[in-house]
Amino acid sequence: MGSSTLSSYNETLHKKVYPNGFTLIFQQVDHVASVSCGLFLKKGSVDELNSEAGFFHIVEHMLFKGTENRSAKNIVESIERVGGVINAVTSREYTSYYVSVIRDELSLALNILSDMILNPLFNKQDLKLEKNVIIEEIKSYEDNPEDYLYDQYYLNYFGNSPIGKNIAGTKESVTSINQEKLFQFFNKHYLPENMILAISGNTSTKELEPLVEKFFLKGFSKKKKEQINSSNQLEKNILVQKSNKNFDKFLFKRKIEQVNFYIGAEGYARTDQKTPALIIASNILGGGMSSRLFQEVREKLGLCYGIQSFPSSYREEGMTSIFCATSSKNTNRAIQVILKQIELILEKGFSKDELEHAKSNAIGSLAMGYEMTESRMNNIAIQELYYGRFFSLMDRIQIFHKITLDELNFVFQNAYSLNNYHLSAIGDLCHKEFSNIPHSIFNKRISR
Repeated sequence: MGSSTLSSYNETLHKKVYPNGFTLIFQQVDHVASVSCGLFLKKGSVDELNSEAGFFHIVEHMLFKGTENRSAKNIVESIERVGGVINAVTSREYTSYYVSVIRDELSLALNILSDMILNPLFNKQDLKLEKNVIIEEIKSYEDNPEDYLYDQYYLNYFGNSPIGKNIAGTKESVTSINQEKLFQFFNKHYLPENMILAISGNTSTKELEPLVEKFFLKGFSKKKKEQINSSNQLEKNILVQKSNKNFDKFLFKRKIEQVNFYIGAEGYARTDQKTPALIIASNILGGGMSSRLFQEVREKLGLCYGIQSFPSSYREEGMTSIFCATSSKNTNRAIQVILKQIELILEKGFSKDELEHAKSNAIGSLAMGYEMTESRMNNIAIQELYYGRFFSLMDRIQIFHKITLDELNFVFQNAYSLNNYHLSAIGDLCHKEFSNIPHSIFNKRISR
C-alpha cells in the first residue's frame, strides 16, 4: 500500500466543545455501513483514593444494570437485536462505554449510551449481586496464572504508585462498597467536562449534532443543580506522582506446569517523543514471529510456545515488558537467552534492515486499523485524551518514517541499560532456584 493510497483516506476531524465542557469528536467514514460511538470518561483507577479501590470498575458494571427508563436486559437486547455490539472497559487512566451499530441505528446507540450515563439506578439489590460478580471476576484472575502474574507484575514494578494497583480493586474494597458511597463517587467524577463522545462511521455532523444535543446536552441540563454543586465540592484532583520503579526479583510459587515470567525495563510517557522509537525497538526485539526473541527462544531453541515484548505508556511514565512462559527446567536458560539478545543489541545496535522492516510493520498495522470504525473511534478518543489534538494517519506514518537508526539505538540504550531488570515470575520453582536466575547483564558487560 503506497503513501498515495493512504493519503486518500478522509480524515477530517470535527470537534465541538460545549459550554458545559462536554466534548464531541467525530470522523466521517462514508464507505462503511456502520457507526461506532464511544463515551470516554477522562478518569480511571489512578484517580481513585485508597478507600475507593475498584470503584470505577464497579460503576462501569452498574451502568449496565438498569436505568430509570430501561432494565438491564433491555439495554443489551436493544443493541443486540439490531446486530450491534455494546461493551465497556475500565483502564488505569480512562473508562469507556461503546456501541457499534449499522448507521440507521445511530439514534438508538446514542439514546442508550446517554441513558446509561445520565440515569443509572444503582439499585441496592443489583449492587449486592454485582459485587459478588466482581469478586468472582477477581477470583478468576487469581486462578489464572497469567492473569494473576500480570496484576502482580504491575504492583511489583510500580510499587505503591496508583498506576500499579489492581483496576478491579480487592475483595475487601469491593465488599465495602454501598449505594451511598457509589452514588457519591459517581457524582464526583461523571461530569460533562470529564467526558468525550467519540464517533466514527457513516453519518454526518448535520445528522449527529441534533442527536447529541437531544440525548446528552438536554440530559445534563436536567441534572439537579445541587447534585452538580455537591459533586464539584467533592471533586479533588489527585496528583499522580511518578512511581519509584522496582527492578528486583519476585517469585509467586504455584504448582503449575509452566513458569510464567515478565522481564521489565524502562519506558516513556505516551506523549514523550521517544515513545515511537521504543515501539519500533520492541517490535524488533519481540513484537512478532520474525522478531529476535521469537526466532531465538522458540524457533532455534524450542524453549517456549510464545514470547513477546511490548511497551506500555501512560500520562506520566511507562514501562517495557517481555513476557514468556516455559517449563521450570528451562526457565533459567530462557531468561539467559533473552538477556543475551538484549546484550547483543546494547553492544552492536539494530541493523538498518531491522529498522525498515519494523517501520513497514508499524505503518501497515496503523493503516489496517483504519478499516474498522471501532478502531478509528478509539484512535480519535485516545488522541484527544492524551494529546488534546488530532494526528492524521499520514502524520503518524511520518513520525515512524523519521526515526533514524541512531535514535532507535539511543532509545533502546535508554530503556535497557539498567543495573538490574525487573523480574516477576509464577510457577513451580523453589526460592533457591529462583535466586540463581539472573536479572542483570550489567556486571558481565562492565567486566569486559
